[in-house]
Amino acid sequence: LSEEEIQEKLRAIWRRPLIDRLYTFIQKMQSSSLNRLKVVEKIQSTRWNGVLSDTQKLLYFMALKIFDDYKDYKIEKKKLDFSDMLDQAPDIIMNASISSKTGPKIEELKSVLIDEFQDFTHQFSAIVDAIRNQNCEVDIFCVGDDWQAINSFMGADLDHFRNFDQANKKSITHNL
Repeated sequence: LSEEEIQEKLRAIWRRPLIDRLYTFIQKMQSSSLNRLKVVEKIQSTRWNGVLSDTQKLLYFMALKIFDDYKDYKIEKKKLDFSDMLDQAPDIIMNASISSKTGPKIEELKSVLIDEFQDFTHQFSAIVDAIRNQNCEVDIFCVGDDWQAINSFMGADLDHFRNFDQANKKSITHNL
């Protein structure tokens, strides 16, 4: 094979996995509490020194550049993705007045059921906190199994599950 044929074959093999990994990275950046500075600090920390190769560090920095470009693109084109909507939801809930369509509905809520709580993200937590701030009487029911946690790639954080009792002093836990 010529060098050009080899490069084309490599492109065909690696293009999809690379795109998938970059997409996952962007999703995790958006749905977690991570930001550019935290990622750079982690990459450059002594804890990761010797663990990450120079190539891996380069790929992280490349992914950060693509993430920054993606954010700029959304701003320039006035576009939102699902993660942006989740980020905006707490503010919309918190700013909902009695005269708005949203305000009375939140105040009328009696219960919120959160299924698959082991896959809860910081974004969903902010939404629930906003609901609770608008309606302190609402009961929050969470159902989950930490052994089934599968969405860490989407920003799910088991700390919400593990620390629920500490964050919610009046909570009752039923283990099945």
